[in-house]
Amino acid sequence: MFVLIVSALLGTTFSAVLDPSLTEWTKLDTDVENVLFPLRDYILEIKAFRPDVYNTNPSYSQLSAVLKDTTMMMLLYSGGWNNQVGKLVWNTISYDTRAPKDIAIEDCDARYERFYSFPAGGEKEQIWAWNFFQDYVELTCNDELQYEQNFDEGEDHSLKPGLPEKCRALGDADVDRIQFKFMKDYYIRGRPKDGGEETEAPETEAPETEAPET
Repeated sequence: MFVLIVSALLGTTFSAVLDPSLTEWTKLDTDVENVLFPLRDYILEIKAFRPDVYNTNPSYSQLSAVLKDTTMMMLLYSGGWNNQVGKLVWNTISYDTRAPKDIAIEDCDARYERFYSFPAGGEKEQIWAWNFFQDYVELTCNDELQYEQNFDEGEDHSLKPGLPEKCRALGDADVDRIQFKFMKDYYIRGRPKDGGEETEAPETEAPETEAPET
């Protein structure tokens, strides 16, 4: 299981993984938590909760407040907390805004992309799964594919220096630690890629969330 050790590490919670199985669900108690996790060896699952009230097409002035309630972020590191190799941002809903706002791997995408469908068919509880391979990554929600990226096909954009080289570098990186942001009261676990045994999802009540201002 994950064993959480609270310490003063740059003002965040540091979560040290002591059990190599990694397969038991663990709650994220704060909005910023650091976890040791071998992303090449396990599929990372996140149990998330869609807000009860949400707006799929907010005005520009409302967008920041609305995104705050739906956004999930992971910063990926390799070999140490001073070596960030990736940044993943996605949402518990799909937005109808003119410019996509659903998901982006900042090291591969020059702009946000749209999900293939509304996550979990609109259900509140969602199980997201990031599955990293050498050449590509897939993201599913409740076993439905929502995003995929080939690391050799990162976008090239003048306003995003380093693309597409950073995308290939992310595929080659040995990610062994992750900073989770904006996921308080969500759950995480590792699922073996070889089809090993899994643990049941915890029976939990979704945390209460305030409706975004409109």
